[in-house]
Amino acid sequence: MKKVSIIVPCHNEEANINEFIKAINHELFEINVILEIIFINDGSQDQTINKIKALMTSDDRIKAIDFSRNFGKEAAVLAGMDYCQGDAAVVIDADLQIPIRYIKILIELWLEGNKLVLTYKSKRERGIKSSLASKYYDVYNAISDYKILNDALDFQIMDREVIDVICSMRERERFFKGLTGFIGYNYKIIPVDIEQRVAGSSDFSNINKLFNYAFKSIAIHSDIPLRISTRLGIIVSLVGFIYMLYIILSTFIKGVSAPGYASIIVIMLFMFGIVLLILGIIGYYLGLIYNEVKNRPNYIVNDFFDNNKDDL
Repeated sequence: MKKVSIIVPCHNEEANINEFIKAINHELFEINVILEIIFINDGSQDQTINKIKALMTSDDRIKAIDFSRNFGKEAAVLAGMDYCQGDAAVVIDADLQIPIRYIKILIELWLEGNKLVLTYKSKRERGIKSSLASKYYDVYNAISDYKILNDALDFQIMDREVIDVICSMRERERFFKGLTGFIGYNYKIIPVDIEQRVAGSSDFSNINKLFNYAFKSIAIHSDIPLRISTRLGIIVSLVGFIYMLYIILSTFIKGVSAPGYASIIVIMLFMFGIVLLILGIIGYYLGLIYNEVKNRPNYIVNDFFDNNKDDL
């Protein structure tokens, strides 16, 4: 019988762990595969790891990876993929916003021969964050060579072949959705209805965090911002050169005196703003390179809990 790993990144999810396992038991009790449930405790400050360990006493399917600190969801997903032993793996959050019943659908599609099945939000909520998210996907796909689905979710199933390919890519700055686009495998897509969190709050509830995440994901998979900054510099320089010629002609041919201090100050502020913007973009890419060349691990495991270690 085939084995499927369920990879569950967790950060301060103590209120959701029990409900998550209850939903697994209720929705997947008749499924025709062996399940392995891997929780990754990503530096939680609450009792998440203790809740997981308590469930392990009565459920041998559950395993737990305990990080030494918070390394972020991308690192947690990678750790789950590194440790999973399934013929396929499903990535899903513990907050139950994605109903567990969809896992059964993904597994059935995988058993039909699909090596990669991706999902997207079936409905988009109204609001500023939703509008910005929609524009983000448009911008990302416009400038990246590796397209992603609009409203794409991390929730997906991957065949062992896909898992091994993604795990072979060890860059420190990761964007999971972009990696599944980069590898080039054919995939099937399904819509998913998103529900309210059972408890707690999302780590991405802050618009500033969302903006930083969006810019990083673009920078990781595209050098277009660098090319845009170069072109912007050329355009501004050309405009400045044309304006310089205009001043010279006005002064020496028409006898018109040069504009006063106000216009000069405005031009200088504009030019300095453009220069700082370009330097900021270059600096961001240098920061990404700096993190890569340090060659530090993507995550550090404090402990790995598995009731079936003797079987490994």
